[in-house]
Amino acid sequence: MSQDNQITTSTNPEFTANMLEIPELSASTLISKSVKKSELLVQRVEALRKHPILEQFNEPMSNEERDSLAADIRLRGVIVPIQVNQFGEILDGVHRYEEAQRAGLTEVPTQVFFFANDEAQQLHIYKANWMRKKLSTQQK
Repeated sequence: MSQDNQITTSTNPEFTANMLEIPELSASTLISKSVKKSELLVQRVEALRKHPILEQFNEPMSNEERDSLAADIRLRGVIVPIQVNQFGEILDGVHRYEEAQRAGLTEVPTQVFFFANDEAQQLHIYKANWMRKKLSTQQK
C-alpha cells in the first residue's frame, strides 16, 4: 500500500485505512454517524486556516481556473460555503478561501462540522477532496 493512500490519525497511531478500499456506503455511514452536527455561519476570513492534512489533496489550479474563480468571487462573493471544523480549520474550499482573501473579502460563509473523532473528520476531508481529483475540469 502506498503512503499516498493512507491516513493516520493523531489520536491513534495504530489506525491506518486504505481509503481506496473503503466502500462508499461504509465511509458515508461512518461519517454520518460521527458528525455530531453542522451549522452555517458567516466567519471572518482571518479566523480560518487550512487543515494540515489538505496538503496531500490540494492540486494547484491553472491560472485560467484561478482567474475565473477570482472573477466570480469578486462579482458574487463566495456562494458555496467553505467547510470547516469547530476549530476553524478548512476541510474543503481552500481555493475559495484563497481567492476570497485576494478579493479582499473580510467574511465568508462557512459550514461548520463537529466530528465525534479524528477518523470521521479525515474521512470527510478525503471524501470532499480526494474524490474531486477524478472529476474533469467541467465537472468541477
